[in-house]
Amino acid sequence: MKAFLVVFLLALAVVPLAAAAAPAQQTTPFDRTRVITASSETCPFDIQVHSTGTIHVWTFDDGRELTILQNFHTVWTNLATGATATTPIVGPQVITPDGDVIINGNNGRFIAPGEGPVFADVGRTITVAEEVIFAAGLHSETLFPQVCAALS
Repeated sequence: MKAFLVVFLLALAVVPLAAAAAPAQQTTPFDRTRVITASSETCPFDIQVHSTGTIHVWTFDDGRELTILQNFHTVWTNLATGATATTPIVGPQVITPDGDVIINGNNGRFIAPGEGPVFADVGRTITVAEEVIFAAGLHSETLFPQVCAALS
């Protein structure tokens, strides 16, 4: 047993321990409001979009980023009637060193009263060069005009 311990200690002296650097972390509170103007490509009414939450980003030595949205919610408001629709937004979102984006979670879902889900982007997506190459889950084609029903 003593010989094993000596060999083990010598091996430690010869082979340096690999110590990975901890990823850099950035935490940012997020609180933004914007208005989507009524048009033929959106809804027949103006929509206020208010998003709040906290964004945590970890950047690793290899360039990979991990983004997690904490307590993130978006409230869409029909400015003509005051009707609202709220969606939680959760991740995580991983950005690879090549710029590919992998999202596991909920990117948004809207439910119209009496209709059920009118828009959903829930599940796993992998995007390469701004083109979705893989999607599993429930993914609606477009946000508009489907979301208009949730705000009518």
